[in-house]
Amino acid sequence: MTGGPEDPRSVLKRRIELTLWLIEQGVIAPERGDELIVKHIREFAAEGAAANPVVYSSPPAARPLASVTQRLLLFERLNRLPYQQLNMLAFVLKVAPGILPPQNAPHGDRVYQLLVWAESESGCGLQAVLEVLEQLG
Repeated sequence: MTGGPEDPRSVLKRRIELTLWLIEQGVIAPERGDELIVKHIREFAAEGAAANPVVYSSPPAARPLASVTQRLLLFERLNRLPYQQLNMLAFVLKVAPGILPPQNAPHGDRVYQLLVWAESESGCGLQAVLEVLEQLG
């Protein structure tokens, strides 16, 4: 093991994975887990994003949702959606059956899986999620 500093993104990833594992094990409530995940992301944004800003060469309209703050705000906004609107969003985005956890899963888990899918090769992209979310009001 080296004595150098760890990559802030890997630290964030480990913290989120540990929190999700603790939720799965029933050690912490899903609501508390969601709060912890948001806290981890905010801490990362405050510490890491300021030191490593993302620079784009594309015009503003074509920019992907890459900043930590934008991603955090999208995650928080989706977490506040009523259950039926999250289903409507998934329907409009044509999320394949089986991608999202079942209806009785914690809302934060369903939001997380939707965003993971959106960023995957088969997904629609975070910008499309944001566009549909804007149309839902």
